[in-house]
Amino acid sequence: PTPLRSDWLDALAGSLVSQALDVPLPWTYRGRVRAGTDAALVEVMAVLADDAVGELAPGTPQPPLVAAVDVELAALGIVLPSQVRIDLLDPAQRP
Repeated sequence: PTPLRSDWLDALAGSLVSQALDVPLPWTYRGRVRAGTDAALVEVMAVLADDAVGELAPGTPQPPLVAAVDVELAALGIVLPSQVRIDLLDPAQRP
């Protein structure tokens, strides 16, 4: 009834990778990310491991989703960076 982390990762892989993979998806095994892993998935794993740093150059075009997320966060009074605890099973906390 509730998507697991691997479900979200599988959805990301299906969305970001457009060709066949020569190696297994990184979250299906333990250890270092294997050589030959799609670059987008390497970055996904780096972000999840909190190893990704940096920011886009000023003026870099961003997809509309970025602005939409900013609007939603502002409407909820969430200022980044911050820590927010939510219970997704509580309908009142879902927004």
